[in-house]
Amino acid sequence: MHLIVRDFPDDLVELLKARTGSAAASKAVVTACYASISQADQIERQRLRIAELETALRVSRQVVEGARSAAALLLEHTAQGDLLTRARYQPAHPGRARSRFLISKPPCFSVMHSRVRAGEAPSHHPRPKGD
Repeated sequence: MHLIVRDFPDDLVELLKARTGSAAASKAVVTACYASISQADQIERQRLRIAELETALRVSRQVVEGARSAAALLLEHTAQGDLLTRARYQPAHPGRARSRFLISKPPCFSVMHSRVRAGEAPSHHPRPKGD
């Protein structure tokens, strides 16, 4: 098929020739048309990919928010029983980072530990009568 285009701007012809690397104006126009079709297809694929990524990002943000809420709820429940206490101490190795939280001992632990050191049996673990 032959196509005749009248009044084609000279500056556009020169731009297409420079962009396509063609010496002839007609070949530059045809090459630019094919490139335009290819680029339109690529843009459509990229739009679909962006939509997929936005959906995945939205789901990821919901997961993170759910995890944040669960962590806050867990901290609230554990803090009610005073399981976590703030403590400052010198680490065994000065180069290592300090812990901001220590897990506290249950109240009965210190009583039981002191009885064992004194040679007595803890109240909930009676000693055998043969000793």
